[in-house]
Amino acid sequence: MDIPILGFHSKRDLSSRYLIKYPEIVELEAGIPYKEFFYHSRARDKNLEFRVVKRITETKQHAELLIENSALTCPLNRYADILPYRDTIVPLSYYLYINASFIDGSIANSEQMFIATQGPLRCTMDAFWSMIWEYNVSLIIMMCSVQEGGVSKCEEYFPTKCSIHLIEFEITLIKKVNRYSSLIERTLLVTHIPSDECKIITHLQSTSWPDQGVPKVFDEFSSINYMISMIKKKRQGNSKIAVHCSAGIGRTGVLIGLNNLVAQLDERLCEELYDLDTDPTLSIFGTVRKLREQRWGMVATAKQYKFMYKFMEYWIASFLAYKSQFKRV
Repeated sequence: MDIPILGFHSKRDLSSRYLIKYPEIVELEAGIPYKEFFYHSRARDKNLEFRVVKRITETKQHAELLIENSALTCPLNRYADILPYRDTIVPLSYYLYINASFIDGSIANSEQMFIATQGPLRCTMDAFWSMIWEYNVSLIIMMCSVQEGGVSKCEEYFPTKCSIHLIEFEITLIKKVNRYSSLIERTLLVTHIPSDECKIITHLQSTSWPDQGVPKVFDEFSSINYMISMIKKKRQGNSKIAVHCSAGIGRTGVLIGLNNLVAQLDERLCEELYDLDTDPTLSIFGTVRKLREQRWGMVATAKQYKFMYKFMEYWIASFLAYKSQFKRV
């Protein structure tokens, strides 16, 4: 049985029709000038915003585009109700199916930069590493622990000591560094056994984000910034960046969304553009809406949605403080 795939990366945008019909949603979608972000952020009803974005991205038309949870694919899904869309699914050359979606990086020349995927199961570890190899993934970001609250959230698909051996791959731990109290950086040597070719891959694991929840922004601000800086560093050529948590939608969606927001601002706030008459803007609502067009349920809870606002408040305040200090020198 073949998995029906509509296209390598569809540009469809089903929820955009609501922007035409409802001026109130157009207002939510509109970007906030970054210098006014703190004021507008505090004034917005984020619970209402999240209910709206869920309503317009979890429609019958969206559900009809999901991969069918068949007898062949069901054992390969960690959660039966979290499935990829047929038009953004990541196809593999040597495996029938993997629960993974292409996600647009939302900045210039970054289409399909991300692969958002579920935490590997034991039965999908070979397919996972085949995907990493086939799409030349240079950075894997793991937004969960192997177990949380005594419940398995992800198979330990990477070595914590020495090496692990799979059908076609050997993965060896070269180096491990605790970057922050809740962020582990591993350097992995991945060997494709049939060809005897090797690649070095960076693996970041964030361990403090509760499932369905968020950490305190102040505690994780530096850690998230480090992950975003690594994404920027690794973004080159045809290399992809894989992000996963357990289901591959909640914590995964938050990180990819924050990266896209920061990247958009960073691009506009480069030195030669900083003095433009119009301040750069950003839209949490629009960012999350577009993520949800590419993978069902991205940014899964209202808490996670609010966290994105809070993080960007901190990021902008830090940037403005730095810019002010720079001008005084």
